[in-house]
Amino acid sequence: MKKVVIWSRCSTSRQEIESQRLETELYAMSIGYDKKDFVYIGSAGASAVKVNELYKRDINELYSMIENEQVKAVICWSLNRLSRNDVIAMEIKQKLITYQVQLHVKEPTITLLNSDGTVNTGGELAFSLFATMSKQQAEELKSKAKRGKARNIENRLYNGGRVPYGYVLNGNKIEIDIPTSLIIKEAFETFSRGGMSIRALAREYESRGINRLNFSALYKMLLNENYCNGSIYEPIIST
Repeated sequence: MKKVVIWSRCSTSRQEIESQRLETELYAMSIGYDKKDFVYIGSAGASAVKVNELYKRDINELYSMIENEQVKAVICWSLNRLSRNDVIAMEIKQKLITYQVQLHVKEPTITLLNSDGTVNTGGELAFSLFATMSKQQAEELKSKAKRGKARNIENRLYNGGRVPYGYVLNGNKIEIDIPTSLIIKEAFETFSRGGMSIRALAREYESRGINRLNFSALYKMLLNENYCNGSIYEPIIST
């Protein structure tokens, strides 16, 4: 018995993907598919914009099932859940057409094949149009994120990730942390005088219980120009 793939994907939370999956299930049943035939592909954390490894794994699983003729239909609630990359979208469409696998999309409403397995011209046109639109939306999302990150850097605001040693997060602003900044200054001054090697300095900090400043961390820190020029955060080292 061939299966019906309930495709769901999101780049954020598990809760979101479960809600998306439920909505897709309900849509599939409303157009005549039986829940006992459902299989589920798609992951929370799979990015169709970055095309990360999780997304590639899900797509490859879908392709494997299609090529082994295990699938009669793929159902998704929005085309941008399937792909935000026009090249990948067209590849998926061709794979479905080649193996005569039906595609139903809820938003926008798309049916790729006719009942006899031939291509539905209107469905194919809508697929191509919205795949291009999804790509443009993805590019705009990237641009907005890049602009937002640049604004945050300009205003010395938090951009996510680990706060560098010597700084502290105050609301959404990165500020100098006085106690650890004194250690940063000490490390730069000691190394600049040539008094100790990085490895010896790391052992010194380890003996003082400052475990975050191991050899690797110290090496990267001493090469980090931001501590001196303040291009991202307020400088700790005066030059």
